[in-house]
Amino acid sequence: MKKKAYNYLCILFAIILMVAGVYFFYKSTITDSDSNYTESSKAEYTVCLKENDLFKQTCLGEEKQYLSTLSDEIRVTFDYERVNSKQVNTEFNYYIDSNLVIYNTDNNKEIYKDSKNLTESKKYTGDKEVNTIQDKVTIKYDEYNDIVLEQVEKYSLYAKAALELNLVLKENDDEKVVSSVSIPLGLKTYSISKDIIEKNVEIDNSQKNNYLFVSILLIGLDLVFIVIIVLRIFKNSKQSDFELEVKKLLTEYDKIIVETKENVINYDNKQITKLDDFLELVDVRDTIEKPILYIYRDARTRDFVVQDDNIIYIYTMVDNTNGEREVNQIWKTEQS
Repeated sequence: MKKKAYNYLCILFAIILMVAGVYFFYKSTITDSDSNYTESSKAEYTVCLKENDLFKQTCLGEEKQYLSTLSDEIRVTFDYERVNSKQVNTEFNYYIDSNLVIYNTDNNKEIYKDSKNLTESKKYTGDKEVNTIQDKVTIKYDEYNDIVLEQVEKYSLYAKAALELNLVLKENDDEKVVSSVSIPLGLKTYSISKDIIEKNVEIDNSQKNNYLFVSILLIGLDLVFIVIIVLRIFKNSKQSDFELEVKKLLTEYDKIIVETKENVINYDNKQITKLDDFLELVDVRDTIEKPILYIYRDARTRDFVVQDDNIIYIYTMVDNTNGEREVNQIWKTEQS
């Protein structure tokens, strides 16, 4: 019974390993494969002016020096592009935010900061190699510049200030600024600077590799168990009915049977009682409370023995598959 339960346990374990291996293999197939992408961004701006007698243009282009008193609106356009090495599913959110920061001029430490989102978060999804987005924002220069002038005058600060406009990408749980524009404030004249990106990004594919490694490991272990099970079944199938019957007795009565060798039994001056049924030997064992000794005599003969003080009880199993072998004949041969 124990061996049969062991076989069932091996089969169950092999099934569990196979199911787990297939599951992790499936996970590896749906996880993005190795790839990389190139990302780049740019920012373009124009400074639109109040009515004045100095400039004929309504708006000025980039890379100029601007007068604070004439600045009305600053219009910024952000662009972001991602070029994948192959067609993949891409999904992220993006928005534009602002950071108004006042610094101490002496040590460059932050004195005041005000952050807010200027646009609502938008969602981008695409299943292609090239992914592009664009977002725009317009700010009133005086709205921010007046805040700086008020704080500097109110607290007599010796400070400098800037307004940063940022295009922010949120992908999974990570956020990053992909493009920004910095506008100095509190000055009579100012120039605008930009910070953009252009780089290659390698995608971490460790999770896919882990899934694949675990899948191969589990399937390999499963194959080992299957081989063990097949060998055990094949081995059992080659056993004769006699051997199977012996194993059945050894398994069912393993608590009261002790395997030993024939030379430990002393037959001298003792009565030998031969029994025709194993259960009779079990009854004797229960009566005199002595263990049943199992003796392997040869490939076709096994003895089960219970020793009392003056009597030896023996039940002998004989394999008659390839010819008749009488138990009595065996004992006569040995005694002669």
